Amino acid sequence: MAYAADNKRWPVMLSAAAGGILGATALFWGRSSGDEPTAVSPPPQAMAAPVAADSAPPRRTSMADGRANGVDQSSEIALTDNQELIADSALRKVMDSYLLGAGDRGGLQALLDYLNRHLPANAAREAGRLATSYHAYLSAHDELLAAQNFGAMPDLHRLIGWQRQRQQLRDRMLGEKVSQEWFGTEEAYLTQALEELDQRRDGTARVDEDQAKHDQHMRQVLQDAVVPLRPKTTETRRAD
Repeated sequence: MAYAADNKRWPVMLSAAAGGILGATALFWGRSSGDEPTAVSPPPQAMAAPVAADSAPPRRTSMADGRANGVDQSSEIALTDNQELIADSALRKVMDSYLLGAGDRGGLQALLDYLNRHLPANAAREAGRLATSYHAYLSAHDELLAAQNFGAMPDLHRLIGWQRQRQQLRDRMLGEKVSQEWFGTEEAYLTQALEELDQRRDGTARVDEDQAKHDQHMRQVLQDAVVPLRPKTTETRRAD
């Protein structure tokens, strides 16, 4: 009797075992197709972090590259790799566009606002100090020029004296380095024009037709040396 009962339980046990094996197989294939990639792959945030770090704007040697991080950087003001100001002729050009009445820009405050918007903090402070000094220099230059009381044809020796006074004014108010960077070429042309004017006075200048255009250019250099820098109008204060 016991043996017969055992024979009846064997099919039930075999069926249960087979069901367990099939269930385990299904679970294995289910985990290999879905759970395993989730365990290996990092979450989306972890994947995005290195990309964001790598895409940070590099240090710029010039700000003439359009927009970056939503900030307008369309000026031609140059910076070092450490974001320090480079006081080159491009910077003077930007300042002149505000301080000399060119176009619809004007005024020291408008220039300072522009610098603060377009430059890193340290460079903006340095540029602001230089802009303030340059603004003061422009006024001092024209006051000193007016005191010379030059006529239509300035005397050679008075021109030489004016050149020396103007250079001293630039060095004192802007610093020798900036003075040389901004006005060095202009001063070299003026020195050449004065030397050639002295040669003509002594009768030692070259006389040939090829010199005509050159002489005309030198006369223009002499004329430009005694022209006020700022127009005789009231500054308008307007931000671009």
